[in-house]
Amino acid sequence: MDFFEEYYLLFDSVEILMGSPFYAKKLLKALLNEKSNLPEDQLYTVVFDDFVDRVSEKKCLLDHIFISPNLDDQVMSCGIAHGLFTKYSKVPQGLGKRQDRVSDHTPVYGDFFALPPSTASK
Repeated sequence: MDFFEEYYLLFDSVEILMGSPFYAKKLLKALLNEKSNLPEDQLYTVVFDDFVDRVSEKKCLLDHIFISPNLDDQVMSCGIAHGLFTKYSKVPQGLGKRQDRVSDHTPVYGDFFALPPSTASK
């Protein structure tokens, strides 16, 4: 938990969105944690200077895609588009001024198998 979650909330915001472990069928999964195969040092979507914890260039995973258990078998791939973010930003690693970056966060993506039309409505 970060500083604000630790002192002002009972749970971290990601856990709240995922649901309760007491209702397994309703529990959402964080796609990146389950299927991405990304190395640990690549699991971040933003880099910033954290004045609260006094950490410069802190890497943090702020963006998530959540899926229901029913979609688990439909995942083809997922990840964080670090290469595209860097390529289309005017500064290395997307750091620097906001207006020189393509976005304030590195995009997260998920590719899913399409269901045949006959089963999509079931």
